[in-house]
Amino acid sequence: MKYRLGLKALMIVFVLTGLAGVCAATGLTAVPGQPQADDFSLPAADGSRHALADYRGDYVLVNFWAGWCSPCIKELPSMQRVYTAMKGRDFEILAIHVGPETADTQVLLERFAISFPVLVDAELALDNWDVNGLPTSFLLDPEGRVIYRATGPIDWDEPAQRELLEQLLDGRSRAANNSSVSATTL
Repeated sequence: MKYRLGLKALMIVFVLTGLAGVCAATGLTAVPGQPQADDFSLPAADGSRHALADYRGDYVLVNFWAGWCSPCIKELPSMQRVYTAMKGRDFEILAIHVGPETADTQVLLERFAISFPVLVDAELALDNWDVNGLPTSFLLDPEGRVIYRATGPIDWDEPAQRELLEQLLDGRSRAANNSSVSATTL
């Protein structure tokens, strides 16, 4: 219930106080114990349906955002750039719009030419995710474990963010190459 109650209360505070633009960026932090992420299946803005389980085998950035959240909107272009830079690698972004989608949401997605899947949680059904503010991001490993998280916007163009993703993806490539090499040499 943390997600459902926390997010509804947060939305009320933002609307009543006009604090939609106030949110501190904290950056990605490692998640102790790397818990398994709760699976979900949600409709996308384009009408298709996506389940988290469909992305096993990839690193997945799950980002919770809303069209009324200015820090979320500010983060979208850099998310698109990192998505484009990582295209063809074992990396995916699933952006989850919290609450009903509006015409303004579609305008934002078109304005920033967002090409990663944007899912819609119109009923705030994902109450098992620890979302206490927007935007909130979770980076999952290929087995679906939460390895990093952040509350607040992240500039995905920052070298530290890109380097972390590169290290994860390069480490995976090296491991795959080493296992195929050792398998062929045995």
